Amino acid sequence: MAAGGSPYPRMEVRQIANLLQEWYRMPKPQHNDEKLHEIMRRCWQNDPHARPTFIELKKQLKERETLHKAVHEKTMQNHAEGATGQKTELANILWVSILECIIFKYVMIGVQAPFLDNFFTSIPLLQELSELSISVVGTIRNNRKNYPKALQGKNLLKQMKRGEFHTVASETTVCTVWKDTKHVSFLSNVHSSHGNCTITRKLRRGEQVNLPCPPCAVDYNKNMGAVDRHDQMVRNYAIDRKSRRWWVRMFVNFLDAIMVNAYIVYKENFRIMNMPPPQKPPKPLSHDKFMAGVIHKLIGNFSCRRQPGPAPAMPPPPFHGRDHDSVNLADLGLLKFGRCHHCCIGVKGAKRKETGFGCRSCMKRLCRSGCHEEYHRQNNIF
Repeated sequence: MAAGGSPYPRMEVRQIANLLQEWYRMPKPQHNDEKLHEIMRRCWQNDPHARPTFIELKKQLKERETLHKAVHEKTMQNHAEGATGQKTELANILWVSILECIIFKYVMIGVQAPFLDNFFTSIPLLQELSELSISVVGTIRNNRKNYPKALQGKNLLKQMKRGEFHTVASETTVCTVWKDTKHVSFLSNVHSSHGNCTITRKLRRGEQVNLPCPPCAVDYNKNMGAVDRHDQMVRNYAIDRKSRRWWVRMFVNFLDAIMVNAYIVYKENFRIMNMPPPQKPPKPLSHDKFMAGVIHKLIGNFSCRRQPGPAPAMPPPPFHGRDHDSVNLADLGLLKFGRCHHCCIGVKGAKRKETGFGCRSCMKRLCRSGCHEEYHRQNNIF
């Protein structure tokens, strides 16, 4: 099962038909186990007699379905008996939904070890999944209930250097805190409390260095989901700002998501446009340079600051004849400098606006910015 991915990616339809006749089959997806993939390959045999019967398929899939139903009934029974008495009704629903999602992926789809975000990971969840022989790895918040107090010491966290980690292990669960740029906590029922793994990190000057890290951190970074990667990319160059108005936060969050998605599409198009790759394949823009280019294109030459020097002169209104042309009545001595007859005089609540220009024939003071033409149009003169 490709989990929603496109089958036979980047292949033409005619090419797929020829390859299938030559006994080409899609490779096993990374998240599927060998047993489920072997069942599917048996169903793809050219010889109909070599394929499993519906009775055999029903028996094999029924075993997984039975385990899924048994776990669901047990979970619902525990919550009904008050096993989670301190949780609210909404929290119980969320708890059951998490278990159902994990069990469905593990049992029905064949995911070997689900990887969870710190919003869902908790010690009671891993303990319950360990009883069902389900392996789980995830990040955890250090303020969760039953989080080891030995890993919450301020002096311990303050003295940790980058690359150091400490672990606390129980019978089935291992809790690890690792110092990267910040402190990150992991919870796993798969890994041990010891390991000599390394991970590559970049310094400020662009140099790369190998840091020691726990094994759970390597597997989590390798298999982390799309939501985690999206949050990671948003956090690097986020435009989010604090605001008491909730809709402002949502709007800015949408802008962050749009910029990340645009960068992903740009990299994919860049890769397609450079296929086959030349001897020295060009590199796409980095995330920060891409965002800077988009911002400069959107802003252009606009500036909210006042330009130095005198204000640009207003363009004169279109010429409709010398009798009703816009002239400076104050300089000619016909009328004094005063309010505009179109936008000020007789208009309730209008802001006071004075001008010396107007129409010599109508003997009205009218602004050159648009009142002159609008006044004559309303009076059917133009």
